[in-house]
Amino acid sequence: MKSSNKSENIVVVGNGIAAKCVVYFLNREGFNNITLIADDTKAPACSTRTTSTNCLRGTKQGLSDLGDLILKSYSDFELFFNQNTPDGISKSIETHATPTNTDNLSKWNRRYAKYDKTARFSFFPKSFEHNYYFIDNEAYFIFPEIFFSWFDQKLNFDFKKGFVVGVENKEVLTESGERFKFDKLVLCTSYLTQNLKSLVTADLSIKLEKSKPVPGTYLSFPISLFNSSQIALDKDYCFRIDDIHLLVRPTAGDVLLGSTSTSNSLDTSHNKLEIKVMYDRLVEHMEGVLVLPSFDQGELITGIRHKGHARRPFWGEVNQDIFAVWGLYKNAYTFAFTAGEMIAKLISSSKE
Repeated sequence: MKSSNKSENIVVVGNGIAAKCVVYFLNREGFNNITLIADDTKAPACSTRTTSTNCLRGTKQGLSDLGDLILKSYSDFELFFNQNTPDGISKSIETHATPTNTDNLSKWNRRYAKYDKTARFSFFPKSFEHNYYFIDNEAYFIFPEIFFSWFDQKLNFDFKKGFVVGVENKEVLTESGERFKFDKLVLCTSYLTQNLKSLVTADLSIKLEKSKPVPGTYLSFPISLFNSSQIALDKDYCFRIDDIHLLVRPTAGDVLLGSTSTSNSLDTSHNKLEIKVMYDRLVEHMEGVLVLPSFDQGELITGIRHKGHARRPFWGEVNQDIFAVWGLYKNAYTFAFTAGEMIAKLISSSKE
């Protein structure tokens, strides 16, 4: 970290990956007088309730601004990974498969210019390879509890538990009545930023209002329920058939199946039905090759992700001395590194 005399009092609201990346890059810019305020019970970070994988899956440069941003942020994440070799992140493979008779084959061909028509997993019977096309993608697996524990030890900030309800005269107000003075404020509050939209200028407030909370639900099984003679259980990896992900994670001792994201509201009443449909589809795809544990043996987990308008994330200054990050959605574990660096540079330049 840089040594600096920058003494501005900075308050960061939130405790997910975006907040931690903001603190990390602020520390690198020389800011160390940082208070991080969050209530992990009342407002749990979505980035702790997610399947947490980083994989480009055929994303190409120059096709869209979103694709270019995904590539840029993936590179920023990799730089962080290579510089720090953090605990709680493993580099491995995601094998993406699609049935040879799929209706989405044209979409598959647009995504992957080259793929293997005969490849198979060594731990699946040979008959499986005749029904699918395959490609191996580089992937990173994040284990939030382990990674966040490591990250917090590297960061310089003062943590205060509190649920932020507003701002008044350069002071953050919490539900319990506490006040925290700030020179600069950074909101890393995901979809709950809607509750603080009075702090956002009118033009950006319109953009914020177009963002949506999206529940993402997945199943978590103990890895002990799987048969090592059918599927490799000694390494972290992901097997994906179209939109279904099966993540084998011996590092965490579990196998994840998911995830669904069909609802653009906080209504999660259909989550169990949607994930059961996905479970049944995977059973059908496997044709008895891989025997899954019964559906009821899995734990249903839901995280509320924040989807920006047209999937575009936002980070920047939203009012005088107030900054925000929102809409990171499925790319939170890459976008957050780009966002954190940009916010830190904006704050640093506004000081000079």
